[in-house]
Amino acid sequence: MRKEEKSIDMWQESVKFFYDPDKCNGCAICVLVCPKEAITLNPVGASIRGKIKESPISIDKEKCVICGLCAALCPEEAFDVEINAENRLLIVENEGIPDKIEFSGDISVDLEKCPEGCRTCEEVCRVDAIKIDDGVKLDEEECTYCGACVLVCPSEAITLKRTKLIHDKKPETRVMEKLRESLLGDVSLEKIIEKK
Repeated sequence: MRKEEKSIDMWQESVKFFYDPDKCNGCAICVLVCPKEAITLNPVGASIRGKIKESPISIDKEKCVICGLCAALCPEEAFDVEINAENRLLIVENEGIPDKIEFSGDISVDLEKCPEGCRTCEEVCRVDAIKIDDGVKLDEEECTYCGACVLVCPSEAITLKRTKLIHDKKPETRVMEKLRESLLGDVSLEKIIEKK
């Protein structure tokens, strides 16, 4: 259920920021791109399974400046920014980043490390790219390379490397440079912890 996280009233503009924890898969892309370090990762597997009351991420409302990067990059569309009750992303409108960014990369599972009976990766994958029947099956055509599966794997059996940002426009902005630095390369919990 979507809840309002923050609102700002400025002159004639009303800006509101929403987060829907039911859509969030805990991929931590928002954590990596937040320029104010206002978003932190909680125990994703426990959150999604309902073992803890916290959502997959926490938002520090004092640090958030409602820039919209998290909303623009979230593969699950768990964030919204409304300006005067209309969904808008000024960072996209002002061509700071393209309106749609996807990833390409490489993903693999080491079946020797994969713990029997664990289905956490399958539970966090919202695009059904991971299926567990008689072992783990990856559908790379469906994979969005979000990395949620890597972050919840208790045995580090999944490796994922984002190799490219895919988008239709080529804005060469400082924001795009920062996104490449933050998002490309190996996905790991250590990288997210280092962001703190």
